[in-house]
Amino acid sequence: MSLFAWRWTQRKIPTDDILKSRGVSLASKCQCCEQEESLDHLFFSSSVATQVWTHFGSIFGVAQPKQTSNWKININWRARGHLRECIPFLILWFLWIGRNDSKHRLICLNDILIFSNGSADCVKKIRELLFHYENTSGQLINSEKSLFITSNKVSLQKRATINLLTGFQEGSLPLTYLGAPLFTGNRKSRYFQPLITKALNKLKGWELKYLSPGSRLVLIKSVLCSLPIYLFHVLEPPGTILHKLEMICAKFFWGAKDREKKIHWIAWQQICHPKSEGGLDIRHLKASLSSFSIKMWVRFRSTDSLWSTFLRRKYCSSSPPAAILPKAHVSPVWRRLMKIKNLAESHIRWNIGKGDLSFWYDSWLNAGPLHTLCEIVGPKDRKVDWFLEHGGWNKDRLELHLIPSVLEQVIQTPISPYLDDRLIWKPTSHGRFTSKSVWELVRHRNTPRDIYTACWSKILSPTMSLFAWRWTQRKIPTDDILKSRGVSLASKCQCCEQEESLDHLFFSSSVATQVWTHFGSIFGVAQPKQTSNWKININWRARLVAFHGFLDAGSILKAELTAILQGLLICLHQQLFPIWVETDSAVAMQIIISDQCSWDLRHILTSIQGIRANHATRITHIHREGNAPADFLASLGMEKRAYAEYFGSTFDKRLVGLCKLDRIGCPYLRIARKLVNT
Repeated sequence: MSLFAWRWTQRKIPTDDILKSRGVSLASKCQCCEQEESLDHLFFSSSVATQVWTHFGSIFGVAQPKQTSNWKININWRARGHLRECIPFLILWFLWIGRNDSKHRLICLNDILIFSNGSADCVKKIRELLFHYENTSGQLINSEKSLFITSNKVSLQKRATINLLTGFQEGSLPLTYLGAPLFTGNRKSRYFQPLITKALNKLKGWELKYLSPGSRLVLIKSVLCSLPIYLFHVLEPPGTILHKLEMICAKFFWGAKDREKKIHWIAWQQICHPKSEGGLDIRHLKASLSSFSIKMWVRFRSTDSLWSTFLRRKYCSSSPPAAILPKAHVSPVWRRLMKIKNLAESHIRWNIGKGDLSFWYDSWLNAGPLHTLCEIVGPKDRKVDWFLEHGGWNKDRLELHLIPSVLEQVIQTPISPYLDDRLIWKPTSHGRFTSKSVWELVRHRNTPRDIYTACWSKILSPTMSLFAWRWTQRKIPTDDILKSRGVSLASKCQCCEQEESLDHLFFSSSVATQVWTHFGSIFGVAQPKQTSNWKININWRARLVAFHGFLDAGSILKAELTAILQGLLICLHQQLFPIWVETDSAVAMQIIISDQCSWDLRHILTSIQGIRANHATRITHIHREGNAPADFLASLGMEKRAYAEYFGSTFDKRLVGLCKLDRIGCPYLRIARKLVNT
């Protein structure tokens, strides 16, 4: 009984509260005093800075000042060119505390976050360390701003002891650290609510009535849409937060104040496209998040940092990273990486160096990962270096694992045994990872059009370009467009007695005709005649020409460009200009517009551009169903596998009928007959 009583007085009875309080996890967040956080003190007058300047000054030949009270003033002006080389060594000083002291984290100079054991001895050692830091650096710890965090299961007495020893106030999670929320458990929208609050606070300082549409666009792109980019590097905000942020941007763009509602003439999804595709060059936040996730995966695969090494040892100890499958009960970061792993790995290739790659799952062969080409023989986690010998391939081992066809490809793969394995990012020509290339990989695409690019001429202000952009989208609030949105009104043009419409207002009205004629004469733009468009106004029976052909070998893109070239040559021979080229291949149209293609198509593209340079032509994209005669001729060419030209008197009856339907604007319906076995 006496022994039990003594243990009770010492609080050494193994009850639940005692067991939980021993070895508790403690997080301490330390803030330095504001009066000490000056640039001069941080980089020049502190004792730590003096030691660093002395060390690197001797390396770079910077003379040391005699008086150390104001070292910045006394430094030789001729030596200031060397300061830029020294500054990177002064940004952060890290202090590592050994494992024996039960403290397991790095401490940063400005904003200190310490994870440690919560025992009294450990807390005392941390406090002694902070005292030593204050005496050494001259930078004081602000106890009022600093705090400590423990588990909710820790007793009140234990918390009071920590508060007494450190002088810090008790805090709780979630906690904002370096601009990012720290929390436990599943992510919740309320943890990221400060991001929405920050965006709303930005809007309060901008008076909408003094901002033009162009100014609002600039603020959205440079300020609002850049707020979450910092978080994307480390965290994945919930989709609801990103949606709210985009809705804030949309309301601000269309001029809505507070809870005021205004018409959003164009969907935000359409706005988040490049200008050449009918958008405003605003990046969709979800696509941006995916691009940063892929960037994080590339960093994980290509670097040996502390972060990537930790993830590999925790999640990839039994399988290569490329073969890991999603699992439950993993960290949010690893769950985020698993979402984009397959997409990222499909665009990664490896150059073999020392061979620290997965033999079966990493894509170091031109044909792809080996597990997709043959069956796996032996351990799945076999490394490439096991098959290397004396700077080359060990053919005997390869023959035991690979089929002959794959073996030849492997032997021809080059090796750089004295270099590290190098990750090649396939979407770029130089093989290096770039943010632009991954953005082009994940974003949604529209068909580029020249008219969209023309809206953003350098001679136009952003507000004028926005009006032209809305005009190309037919989103100007004219009477006919308002009627299409369900608005009932009596329509009348402000310049004449006719009804107001977009085409009437900008083209067919008398005022619009005078404006076009006036500026057309100034800029040398000829006015169109009634018969200037051969496709529409010339009798098809008298001058229409058709052809079909068959390309025996080659790609679909080569066939499209060959057909366009042949059509232009026929028009050139028949003098059918100006000509309107319609193609169902958006890729072929983009190649002609940009004048960029692969080497095997260059001779065809050069011939097309030669004709376009000397004759009036335009090229647009149309779906296959929109040009029924061309679709019929393509099928006829595949059927007959020969080249043929037709004139009006030799047309197939089916082709004549399709031309008539196309002429009167009748929709094209394809009817397929199915044979039913009875």
